[in-house]
Amino acid sequence: EGETALVAGCTLSVAEMVHESLVKWLNTFDLPNPVESLSSLSDGLILHEILRGIAPENFEEGSLKEGVSANAILKTNNVKRLLKELSSYYASVLLQDYDTDAIDASSVAAAHSDEVAKLVEGVLGCAVQCDDKARYIQRIMTLDTAAQKDMMVLTQRVLQRGEESAID
Repeated sequence: EGETALVAGCTLSVAEMVHESLVKWLNTFDLPNPVESLSSLSDGLILHEILRGIAPENFEEGSLKEGVSANAILKTNNVKRLLKELSSYYASVLLQDYDTDAIDASSVAAAHSDEVAKLVEGVLGCAVQCDDKARYIQRIMTLDTAAQKDMMVLTQRVLQRGEESAID
């Protein structure tokens, strides 16, 4: 923590670089508008749409409310619903515990990038462990080298967590 790197004339922390890599990865999905930053994901809708593409039978269409960006309570409720569906997917499909308590829904809704990044990691875990994982891993391989490295580190972390939290 506290490490920095010089990128295109501006100094970014390691966390900010990883956040940029997550945004690049999210933009490999077919989205109506490009993701500009992790904070733009605070209502849960884009992440839910990505998860619907990964596992439509596990992430219900219409389970999150649209147009809630101005209402912190409704955004928090969306994030809580998303976490509940993620937890259910991890338990029923991946046979893993997913620690939803490690992610503060209110902080995600308040667009705190570090908290949103944890949620995106959960989405990454679904993508790289689902039946169609080769397709999603291939998307990582289309990113620039630095982003690929970041995503591979995150993928390894997600897979290790998965092994440690396997449901017997």
